[in-house]
Amino acid sequence: HVALTLPAGGKELRGEELVAQVRQWVASGVVEEDVARAVAGLLGTSGLGEKIAERVEWNEWLHAARKRVYVLLGATSEMCPFATLMALGCTVVAVQRPSSRTR
Repeated sequence: HVALTLPAGGKELRGEELVAQVRQWVASGVVEEDVARAVAGLLGTSGLGEKIAERVEWNEWLHAARKRVYVLLGATSEMCPFATLMALGCTVVAVQRPSSRTR
């Protein structure tokens, strides 16, 4: 079981609060439906509400995800998936870009 949290708006979203926020982002066009499906998979739900019947799909997805190397620009930004990828055991190359406030 993966405990998924996502920093947004100065707090850590999880569970139903995370689901509600992702639904809102999809509805307003901030993120694509694929993001909702990915979050649903990580939370162990399908369609952001229904339970996944088989964990096999999750295990195959996780195995495939761990075979990749993820290069993240702006690795410390709020929306960056760095912490999630690391928690899943993925290989990550993180690049922190200088803040526009420090230039």
